[in-house]
Order: sequence, then structure tokens, then C-alpha cells
Amino acid sequence: MIKKLNIQNFQSHEMTTLDFDPGVNVIVGASDSGKSAIIRALRWLIWNKPSGDAFRSNWGGLTSVEIVIPERYSIEHGKHKDQTTIMRSKSDAHNQYFWNGTDNVFKAFGNDVPEPIQEVLNMDETNLQQQGDSPFLISNTPGEAAAYFNKVAHLSKIDTTLKAIQSKHRTLSGQVTADESSLQDFRNELGEYGYIDKFEIELEQLEEDEKTLQQMYSGHSGVGSIVAEVHSTTAEIIRGEELTDLESDVDSLLVMYEDLRGAKEEVYDLNDTIQELADVENAILDVGQELRDHEERFQQLMPDVCPLCGK
Repeated sequence: MIKKLNIQNFQSHEMTTLDFDPGVNVIVGASDSGKSAIIRALRWLIWNKPSGDAFRSNWGGLTSVEIVIPERYSIEHGKHKDQTTIMRSKSDAHNQYFWNGTDNVFKAFGNDVPEPIQEVLNMDETNLQQQGDSPFLISNTPGEAAAYFNKVAHLSKIDTTLKAIQSKHRTLSGQVTADESSLQDFRNELGEYGYIDKFEIELEQLEEDEKTLQQMYSGHSGVGSIVAEVHSTTAEIIRGEELTDLESDVDSLLVMYEDLRGAKEEVYDLNDTIQELADVENAILDVGQELRDHEERFQQLMPDVCPLCGK
């Protein structure tokens, strides 16, 4: 509700003050006495229309329109005040809105009304009609009238909320479809790593082979001492052959020679086995590195939460 209206230098109004009573107020006057100019002054204040300077009185001076409304919320603390004054003024040098005098001044707002002023006035085309406008709601279609009442009852917010929910639902449905597709891709990619279980079994077998290899290495040191002893004995036999031609010694020497040859063959066999074990060890290292590479790749692809069991 507007309590007071002050108009200065606006069309035919040089200085006009209107005090309104609660309820219905009627403004009467002869034609071209400025009744329609009052409505235009309010429109200029509330919606910044019309633009330009054509409405300013030709005798010059500051043009202003000021209304007083019963109460407002404070811009600082949200508390009720007894009344609020909103003024729009324009001169050759200034174009401003004032909220409660000089408490709040708005400049350089272009063609739009400053948002705080809009919130305080809280008026739209329904609140202010001109002389040539159609009768309110009577000339509107049933759909237009229903839309207006929905807006008044805030039912339009329900439609807006439902549309927002539907949009969100479509977005989430698309996301679910994309996630399901990604999940299937991950499952397919996970299937490519089915051989990891087989590698684990092979790794266990290689670890057992490595233990056997270590045992063979430890046994090889004993074989080396035997070989050294055999070589020493062979040297003694050779020296004995130079010292004696006795048949028994020769027979013994032949027996020892055969033993030596057999020992050498065992050494050759052991060396072959050691080489094979070294190859196995290298294969173990290669497989171990490959397994670590696959495990790292698996860790990169597998999320922290299992997509199958949720753990």
C-alpha cells in the first residue's frame, strides 16, 4: 500500500503531493489535468519506464517521484521499520534512486531498476494498469487467469520444482546409464586379467623351485670339496705311478681314475643343473616383474571399492 506520493516537475505536475487512505482511493479531475501523468510517474519510479527526458516538465529543474510505503525490511538487519521512502530523481547531471533519504543511493543502473528497490516495492504489471489497458482478468483467457492465480498461490513454484526434479531425474538417469556402461567396460577389462590366478600358481611353483635351487647351491659347495680332494688324490696317484710299477697299485689307480671320471661327470651334470637353475631363476625374476607390472595395472584399474561385492 502507498501512503504518500510526491511528484515534482513531471509533465504537468510542478509540485504535487497525494496522501492516500487505507482502502480505495479515487482521483478525479478534468481532462488533461494530470491524472494519467500520476500513473506514468509511478511507472517511471517502479519500472524505470518511460526512458528518456520527454516526461520532464519544460520549465526545467529536478524531476523526482517519491512514494512512502508503510514498512520494509531493513537492508542491514532484516528488521521492520515504521515506513520506507523510495525516490527516483533525474536532472541534467544525475539519475538516481534513493532509499530512505541518503541511507542508500543507487546510480548507474542503466535500464533496469536496482534489485533492492524491486524487492522493497514488490510490484509488477498486475499492480498498476493504465487507462487503455484491458480490465484486469476479465479479458484474459481461462488459461491466463489460472496462471495468474497459480502465481499468486505460489503453485507455479510447484511446477518449477517438478520441472527441476524431472530435469535432475533425466540427468541422473543418463549418469546411471553411463556408469553402468563404464562398469561393464571395467568388468570386460577385468576379465582380460583372468590369467593372474594362473600366474599366482606359477609363482608359488617358482618359489618352490627357488628353494630347491638354494638347497642345490648349498650342496654344490660340498661337491666342490670332493672334487678338490679327488684332484689331490689324482696327483698323489700320478706321483705313485712314477714311484712304483706294482700291479696292485696300478689296479688301485685305475679304480681311482674311474672314480675320478665319474666324479667329473657328476660335476659336469651339476654345472648343467646349476645353469638350468640360473635360467629358472632368471625366468622367475622375469615372471615376478611381469606379475608386479600386471598387479600395478590391476591396482590402477581396480577402484578402492569392489564393484562386484562392494567391499
